[in-house]
Amino acid sequence: SSSLAGGYYQLPKAAVCMFLNDVLYKLLQNAGEDKPLFVFFYETLENFYKQPFSPDFHLRFLVHCSRELGHCPIDNYQKNYVFNVQTAAFENCLKPKALQQEMSEYLHKLLNQAIFPTNQSELVPYPIRNVLLNCLLDFYNLHIIDLSKIQSLEVLRAVLHD
Repeated sequence: SSSLAGGYYQLPKAAVCMFLNDVLYKLLQNAGEDKPLFVFFYETLENFYKQPFSPDFHLRFLVHCSRELGHCPIDNYQKNYVFNVQTAAFENCLKPKALQQEMSEYLHKLLNQAIFPTNQSELVPYPIRNVLLNCLLDFYNLHIIDLSKIQSLEVLRAVLHD
């Protein structure tokens, strides 16, 4: 059925859903009633099912979710700045490693883009996605909630490899 094409039954979307389920389970375990947060989760996930698959959606979700939770990375990005997970800010680095610089640039872009990309050029490339995911998980572990034991992380990585 064509109605299933955008929903649960695509393996990549299913892997992202499993991952986000694990993340949300941890986030909401001790949460009280928060209607705006619920609306964000509900509307975002409902739209995720309707939209064409975006291989960096889980990254976009984590970035936008941190904003909804009130602890978003500080977007003070400039050229040659790299993201420091401990300070939650971009910091000047005289000789940044290329991968670290590129990851920081894409984090800055995600902080300023909509949760759903408007075109293919906005997508985070595969090698950067893995580095950025590790960075975001470290950020969450330090500033929001421990996501270190996400059971579906390896499934997500295996399914989304390019």
